[in-house]
Amino acid sequence: MEKRKANAYAHVTYQYNYYSVPYQYAREELVIQCSGQVVKIFKDNNQIAIHPLHDGQGAYIIKEEHQPPYKQKRSREYYEERIAAIGSNAILFMQELEQVKPRHWHEMLRGILNLEKQYDKEAIDLSCARALSYGAVSYREVKNILEQQLYLQDPEGGSVSQELTILGGYGHDLSTYDKLSNKK
Repeated sequence: MEKRKANAYAHVTYQYNYYSVPYQYAREELVIQCSGQVVKIFKDNNQIAIHPLHDGQGAYIIKEEHQPPYKQKRSREYYEERIAAIGSNAILFMQELEQVKPRHWHEMLRGILNLEKQYDKEAIDLSCARALSYGAVSYREVKNILEQQLYLQDPEGGSVSQELTILGGYGHDLSTYDKLSNKK
């Protein structure tokens, strides 16, 4: 048994690897016990974490449930339920985001959900629709549309989706992208 202090990120080091502990134990004095195959971590004689011993060095061995709630990955159903409360365009945006950014869609979607702190749901939903109409599928684009209140305007030159269909996706003025990305 060895005493270790968990770092600010709720990890303890053992044989040059970093093992997670529940986030509530960050910066706490803990006890580590290793059987040769398993690393057990205790606080006041209560086991708070158990990990398989890692062979290499410099690895982070993390259990999802040790993360604070805001860092835990949520299920697709969780995001679908939250985004559905914003509107049907937001749902379509989420589906497109999953296709375009399969590894990072949930992070961008979290950003869009956080926009509810500053904007109403209708504005976010309309911004998602506008972003989709231009093929601009990212959190940053939705935020730019909201900040510039572009969701209140009709796309220039009529329906962009009709133009794109007729001209194979190249039928609109590229200056629109400059407006969306704050480039002048």
